[in-house]
Amino acid sequence: MKLKTLISIFLISTSILYAEESKTKPAATFEYGLKAQNFTYFPYETTRPIGYNQSDLRNNKDLVYLPFFKYRNTGNKFGFDFDMMDVKINNPYYKAYYFSNGFFPTTYGFGNAQRQEYRFNFFYLPMENQVFYFGLGILKIDRFYKVENYEYASNIYSDKINSYGISVPVRSKIELLDGLELNLGFDPYVTYGRRNYTNQRVSNAMYYENTTGPYFYLTKTNPNNITEILGFQAEISLSYKFYDHLRFYVGFSRNQSTVRSINLDQTNYTYYGATNQLYVFGESKYTRLVDTHNSIYFGVSNTH
Repeated sequence: MKLKTLISIFLISTSILYAEESKTKPAATFEYGLKAQNFTYFPYETTRPIGYNQSDLRNNKDLVYLPFFKYRNTGNKFGFDFDMMDVKINNPYYKAYYFSNGFFPTTYGFGNAQRQEYRFNFFYLPMENQVFYFGLGILKIDRFYKVENYEYASNIYSDKINSYGISVPVRSKIELLDGLELNLGFDPYVTYGRRNYTNQRVSNAMYYENTTGPYFYLTKTNPNNITEILGFQAEISLSYKFYDHLRFYVGFSRNQSTVRSINLDQTNYTYYGATNQLYVFGESKYTRLVDTHNSIYFGVSNTH
């Protein structure tokens, strides 16, 4: 849905609800809104050192607009909420120095990376002021990384993960001043799914006294692998209520997870056409990689 459409729906519904304002404070509230989040993403493919005097990762930011909603019923001591994230970066890169190239830095580029998360949480509200509450959530995490490089060879490299799991969200809402609140959140989570890894290269290579022949490389992985994403999301925000129904947010969040693949057995095929030789060897992989993303966000919501 386009941003203009979301804003129009939000403003129209706010006007209707403001006209029907009630003088009594309800025990149940429903809040929905929109956040503008500026993500900084560090895919696990970019975390290994590549030289000395390495720069920070560049071209790894994405500004997205994401919906959210919350329901709280303090009378019945329960609530639920939904939020999501969708960050996509294209061609991030480092600059680093190598001993072989003297005083000039080398640009080391990566492929396109995308991570999506969908969270639905149920809460138990032991206290009416919601200074502390907790719950159980379900979530879906999808991750995709792809490289296509045709400068030196026909190279296709992709790594796709689809996973489902649970979280144990903990929340705190502290009223600082009239209408001004401090919101804290911590969500440890774990998901399990499948990892689809592809690495394929095709080119012409030169072997043995300038003899030219084709070159082919292919990696196949065990489709029955198990991939675990174990991590947490921590969040802090300030919110200010105005016009009785509207609320403005400014906040920061950090998400860090370890991606672990079990039974990711690989079979690698390498063919050298110049010598008409095929090499096949297997690997039993147990990988442990770290994915991180941070965000600063501004949000506005409507409560009734």
